[in-house]
Amino acid sequence: MMAVPEKILSIADLKSAASKTLPVSTRDFFNSGATTQVTVHENSTAYQKYRILPRVLKDVSNVNTKISLFNREITFPLCVSPAGLQGMAHPDAELATSRACAKHGVNMGVSSYANHSVEQITAAGKEIGPIHHVMQLYSMKDRAKEERIVRRAEAAGCKAIFLTGDSPVLGVRYNEVRKTFKPPGNLAYPMIEKTAEQIQQQSHDDGFKSFNDDSHSWAKEIPWLRSITKMEIWIKGVLTPEDVEAAIEYGCDGVIISNHGGRQLDETPATLDVLPACANAARGRIRIHIDGGIRSGTDIFKALALGAECCWVGRPLLWGLAYKGQEGVELMLDILYQEFKRYAPYQRVTSNNFFPNSATTNHQVPTLQHQENLSVTPSTHASALNPKAEGPKQLYNMPDSPAPKAHIAHDLLLRAHSPDTATQQFTERIKQKPLFLRPTSPSAQDNRSRRRLHRLRKKEYFHRHQRPRPLSARAKRTTGIYDLPREECKYAIFKGLHALWIGYMQDILDLKSERKGMMTPASHGPKLVSADYHGAELEVVRSRCAGRVGIKGIVARDTKFTFDIVTEEDKVRTIPKEHTVFRFSVPVPVPESTVESVEGEQKQQLEKTGADTPKPLVFELHGSQFETRPVDRANKKFKWRNVDYV
Repeated sequence: MMAVPEKILSIADLKSAASKTLPVSTRDFFNSGATTQVTVHENSTAYQKYRILPRVLKDVSNVNTKISLFNREITFPLCVSPAGLQGMAHPDAELATSRACAKHGVNMGVSSYANHSVEQITAAGKEIGPIHHVMQLYSMKDRAKEERIVRRAEAAGCKAIFLTGDSPVLGVRYNEVRKTFKPPGNLAYPMIEKTAEQIQQQSHDDGFKSFNDDSHSWAKEIPWLRSITKMEIWIKGVLTPEDVEAAIEYGCDGVIISNHGGRQLDETPATLDVLPACANAARGRIRIHIDGGIRSGTDIFKALALGAECCWVGRPLLWGLAYKGQEGVELMLDILYQEFKRYAPYQRVTSNNFFPNSATTNHQVPTLQHQENLSVTPSTHASALNPKAEGPKQLYNMPDSPAPKAHIAHDLLLRAHSPDTATQQFTERIKQKPLFLRPTSPSAQDNRSRRRLHRLRKKEYFHRHQRPRPLSARAKRTTGIYDLPREECKYAIFKGLHALWIGYMQDILDLKSERKGMMTPASHGPKLVSADYHGAELEVVRSRCAGRVGIKGIVARDTKFTFDIVTEEDKVRTIPKEHTVFRFSVPVPVPESTVESVEGEQKQQLEKTGADTPKPLVFELHGSQFETRPVDRANKKFKWRNVDYV
């Protein structure tokens, strides 16, 4: 979660501060919308598709931002929308909102879901100063209850009824469904006459269905309301020129261009996108207000330039209320007022006659379609900026600029978190992530060279600190590391190796010991099998290839499938082990004690005749059963029953 800013300078700061104080369930209820929340996002981003063209060298010493609404001047063209369940944001709820609005000189809407009665709300505001209220109303199944609400509102001093027309059913909000949302147990709905106990017995959805009349119609609602009240009748939730025409036909006093903040039906267009078409349809015959997505004073200015007479805000009110109650709402209104007032001199706003009034201005703004390149075409708004200007002028212009696309990281965060949490994490970790920029921007070629040098240095560092890897079998074959040099393969050279091998085998077979034991396969077989035969003198005694029989030489290389031997003719022959039987012998040494006991002529005679010289040990090796590398044989333990055939 984002940290609370030290100073609240914008509505975004206020939202962050409010999110820190609200429970997660309450924050999600206030901030989230229906299903995938496309409309919630686009309501705000729609304002980013327009830019303001300031005017210069104009007398702006007397800036006036006031407008007249319900026969009373308000500080600037902004009012507070009717928002329900304000008691979840602050204990003072609508009472704090009413006082803040009265203090800042703006009007306030009262919701049918208010947690205080309309009498208490209007009285709280009038204690501070003059203020006008309007009463938001749903079409109800219980006509008597609906009439009581209207009459109570009129008696309390409300100036208009805002009939909500965009809520035949309650929107599907995933967070509420997953968490089975219910308002806190201490909150009641005095306007629809429901106690806290009754509210807890139903889900939020079931409670709405129990009183809302989804069979409402223009012909059913408007004439009936006219018959019971003298207050103005406005329709809240209009998005099409056809509905503007219907409101005019049935004699309504005004319409609110609204999509319920994206909370009822998702993927409806942003209110700002449909405002020009609705203003064109009005043609000065009905008043046009707008709500949804307003987050700054410049947003108010853009809405006015596109045809609205006044703007209404909902979620910023809840954020201010959650932040510091009445003081937070005052802060919210002050931020928007100061931002709007700061931009007014740039557009020569010196009187309230500047603001385009949909009741008196014929707007020539084309209908804006979804995902279309948006720009405001010539209208009387430009003449308001410069009365002496001849011909059409553009107030906002972004030619060939498509609507900004949502960042993919923000879309991914929305899949895992609530919209508020996703937006906070995106803003903190991605959008506002500090970037360390170089003072100069190298060319593309320099960038490539720098990256290449970096890769080479990284690779060099990696190889310098890496242990050398052993060569693979393929690398060994390629480099010829095991190839025998033909010029050095001489029988005389390998005779020395053979002499070493004889001593090695005599040690293995324990032939040098004075106490010789019985030689059996069980005791000496495993030793013979695991022995190294480099240097052994082998003779081919049987082979499937008759040409190999009789070949004799010293083993220069022992592989898995072959013996490379050097013959007495200094030739290197490669003999396959398969289907070949080899013979080799190991001389038995004469004990030194026997030689030392004989002296003189007898010793010489014994050496000449060799009468007492033991016969060598002769072995036959079956190559087909010996297809194993020397290194594998040395590390393997053999049992005699597995080697007696070798």
